[in-house]
Amino acid sequence: MRTLIQRDFDAVFEQVDVLVSPTAPETAFKFGEKTSDPLAMYLYDVATIPANLAGIPGVNVPNAVSSEGLPIGFQVLAPARGDLVMYKVASLVEALSDDVAGQCPAANWEEKVMTELMDYDEAARRFDPVLGIEVHVELGTKTKMFDAAPNAFGGDPNTFVTPVSLGLPGSLPVVNHKAVEYAIKIGLALNCEIAEYCRFARKNYFYPDLTKAFQTSQSDEPIAHDGYVDVELEDGTMFRVQIERAHMEEDAGKNTHIGGADGRIQGADHSLVDYNRAGVPLVEIVTRPIEGAGERAPEVAAAYVQALRDIFRALDVSEARMERGNVRADINVSLRPTPESPLGTRTETKNVNSFRGIASAVRYEMQRQAQILSEGGTILQETRHYHEEDGSTSSGREKSDSEDYRYFPEPDLVPIRPDREWVEELRASLPELPVAKRRRLRAEWGVRGYGDA
Repeated sequence: MRTLIQRDFDAVFEQVDVLVSPTAPETAFKFGEKTSDPLAMYLYDVATIPANLAGIPGVNVPNAVSSEGLPIGFQVLAPARGDLVMYKVASLVEALSDDVAGQCPAANWEEKVMTELMDYDEAARRFDPVLGIEVHVELGTKTKMFDAAPNAFGGDPNTFVTPVSLGLPGSLPVVNHKAVEYAIKIGLALNCEIAEYCRFARKNYFYPDLTKAFQTSQSDEPIAHDGYVDVELEDGTMFRVQIERAHMEEDAGKNTHIGGADGRIQGADHSLVDYNRAGVPLVEIVTRPIEGAGERAPEVAAAYVQALRDIFRALDVSEARMERGNVRADINVSLRPTPESPLGTRTETKNVNSFRGIASAVRYEMQRQAQILSEGGTILQETRHYHEEDGSTSSGREKSDSEDYRYFPEPDLVPIRPDREWVEELRASLPELPVAKRRRLRAEWGVRGYGDA
């Protein structure tokens, strides 16, 4: 019986994220009223017993009271390990209690739970946006970050691997010298200080495409830090973005989820893992909070990532093809009442790989968060997924903080001490960067602005 019930729930959760239903077929009875009638008490729990037998998470939310002052509630059920979305929907049910008190919300539930967005101009007028952008660029080295496996796009699954790529016991990493050179060039082009001493660290988390159950990255000792990049907006305005750090790390493999409606793990029958990308060298560039963009925040975000893409190509350190995932951005957005107010709670939209998508994600999050805050709600610190088809974002998971990853120094790699003479040689070899080149050419050709180009 339990197995059949579990299968029924599994089939339903392939179509929906959560189930919302009345907790009981009628209002609550008074304490002790039905103790003499076990069958009546059992039937009262008919809506909750199947979930208990299936062993799935559920929560009951008081939603209203009857004319006799007895509670009326709804239950929210979710698939296994779906607690986070369950609690989010439960909070929404609770927040909507005033609107649906004393009535069944089934007729207008879909309308109620649809994400409401504030008009963008109003959101930009009422709130001050603050951005934070993390850009990952795959370096164009011939081999991977810590082993001699080819660093190449395509190929049959799991053919560009070695024991190090696969995280096999006894395999030991060796740092790719060319990857370090490319990382230093990127740091110099971003006006960063190049560390005299830096180390790799283990970032511990589990995911199937991470063979070792940790990622070799850099924590508090990045190879480059404290820089900036001047970004040119569409009207020629220059906007300076402060860079906190640029650090080296390795990429993960690639999961392909089979059987789901949209290629995501939810509803998939099974997943395939390709480790060809595992160990590909990355540089992650992290900004400081980007303040002062105001209503131009979406444009600033997209222009910043485009400026980095152009720099990577000018340096010849990456093909920087966004459609292949060579460059991808995680977009943090938070709102606050005024520029003088403390920073708000941020969300992080993961792995956006188009300029239009970056601008759309910022715009959507500003509208979504503004609507929530205007209604007295709170923003959940979480990761979110971007949907290219309509420019929206949806909830992912609660955002982890750095302490959750339990960073510690990588014991299998020695520290890196870039020779100062070598660093200066690399600085001297940098080409003219794209923004400076465009401005020089406009000056030489007598072009006053974009309208004359």
